Amino acid sequence: MIVNGFTPGSITSIERRFRLSSQSTGILVSVFDFTNIIFVLFTVYVGGRGHKIRWVGVGCVLIGLSGILYALPHFTSPPYSYVDATGGGNSSSSGACDRNGTRVGDTCDSPGGASTSGLSNYIYLLCAAQVVAGIGSLPLYTLGLTAMDESVSNKSYGPYFGTFFACVILGPGFGLILSGSFLNIFTEISIPEGVTLSTSDPGWVGAWWLGFLIVGSIILLMIIPLSLFPREFPTTAKIRAEKANQAHANSGTEETTRAGFGERPSDLWRALRYLFTNPTFVFTCLGGVTDALLVNSFNAFLPKVFENQFSLSAGFSTILTGILAIFGGVFGSLTAGFVLKRLKLDIRGLLKLIAAANFLTGVILLIFLWHCPQQQLAGVTVSYVDTTNLGTGTNTNLTSTCNSNCSCAVEQFLPVCAGDKNYFTPCHAGCETDHGNGTYSNCACLQPGSIQTVDSGLCRTSCSYQPYVFAVVAALYVFFTFFARIPDLNVILRCVPDSQRSMALGVDSMLSRGLGAVPGPILLGAVIDQACLLWQDVCGTRGSCWIYDNANLAWRLTVIAVSLKAAACCMYLLAMCFYKPTVKEDSELNEVAGKETRGATFE
Repeated sequence: MIVNGFTPGSITSIERRFRLSSQSTGILVSVFDFTNIIFVLFTVYVGGRGHKIRWVGVGCVLIGLSGILYALPHFTSPPYSYVDATGGGNSSSSGACDRNGTRVGDTCDSPGGASTSGLSNYIYLLCAAQVVAGIGSLPLYTLGLTAMDESVSNKSYGPYFGTFFACVILGPGFGLILSGSFLNIFTEISIPEGVTLSTSDPGWVGAWWLGFLIVGSIILLMIIPLSLFPREFPTTAKIRAEKANQAHANSGTEETTRAGFGERPSDLWRALRYLFTNPTFVFTCLGGVTDALLVNSFNAFLPKVFENQFSLSAGFSTILTGILAIFGGVFGSLTAGFVLKRLKLDIRGLLKLIAAANFLTGVILLIFLWHCPQQQLAGVTVSYVDTTNLGTGTNTNLTSTCNSNCSCAVEQFLPVCAGDKNYFTPCHAGCETDHGNGTYSNCACLQPGSIQTVDSGLCRTSCSYQPYVFAVVAALYVFFTFFARIPDLNVILRCVPDSQRSMALGVDSMLSRGLGAVPGPILLGAVIDQACLLWQDVCGTRGSCWIYDNANLAWRLTVIAVSLKAAACCMYLLAMCFYKPTVKEDSELNEVAGKETRGATFE
């Protein structure tokens, strides 16, 4: 589970290292869930009748191998070289403007330039690692949950499931924190001599690969203890017999529990037909689809949102995301488990609880409107001549009369600050003198009468407490998201016959991933790209985004998030309205649900 936190934590570094757009890394994230869709039915259909825990062990081996495969591009790609502000195209090695210089160094046609032209192709190797991880994760989240459900009573399932999902978020949360720590280490471990680079520089790439390699190697060993578990615990048969049947009426209980069902291939389609004519199951799955659209896409890019909307380093953004994920997710899962144990809700009560949690989450997501002031970049957001706002729809032009004969390169973003205005590089500020300590002077692009020196790095914005307010409220979003997941899972398991529980989990996983988790990161990545103000340009090829329009991105994220939560809330309310309990229920359940009205069915 820790490995699952490394991918979102490394998104920005992977984009910079391999010159990828957010839509491309969105595809990378989605490959994991797309793989789940392809293999989920086979896993639950075959593994559900086998040794479930041993299947989980095999999955751990695959997850470990995927971590090692994920780190492979670091060792097979050329060393990361952070080019000076001149991009190798200016006679001044310091990055200052040399009006009498000539362009030297690597060009697009030279061996140095050609060696890195195919960096974006490494996304295929990263996608292959995601495929292996996707296959390996399936047994844990389907067969592992079914084995747990078969081993605990209805009165005790709440804390067990709450603890499981607490671990589901605790693992990726710690993964994010570890990833953030590794991102504070330079990707090549040691910074080349003569290069001055810090974690706050836009071109910094941390050791994104290190966590995958270390944790992946450790996970390989999990096959040993998991292979020692029995096929069933001694109390499993007794617990299964004592559990009440709360399946939706006309859901094929008699057919799917008959002797020999599941031995013929045609039984698979019959089992699927019973599931898809169960309206409570269908609408609950659709609620999960809309939730997966939101959760998977926002979780993948949340560190990036912190980094760009609040001017934080990649490492600190990832650590902050991991902390809020741990506190919000763990407490949300554990709280839901104990609430369900205390309230002993039937299916209709569970669906009301889920809808209420989704409504509160939708209100909380308005926090995405919160962001820091936009960084002012000459030629992009403000004019070179004065402080006139250029607007977001204006074509950018980093060249002005004050730097037109400096032959400034644009391959790397090395900003310098003058007052509250940033320049793309010291060369673009027209600075001719480098003082060797990150300070430049004799800058032709600075306004007369203003400070005539610039300092390396982006200007500081008035953004001291905003990221922490956002983090606290975002933790509430995570809390209610995982709080709702526990009753959602129990509705899926309890509204179908016992014999179809593994299949129900598999179908739910297939739908939520296929219609939600797979397209979600791709679509959100495209939305984030639309808010980009300045793209990296490497030999005429677009790379990663250097700077985003904060206000534009905030509105886009908020509209998408709130709309999806509203849709999810509607789906769970429909599931509640259509639910029709079976005639035969145990006496305890009848006291709670016996007076409920009958709803319609799809048949």
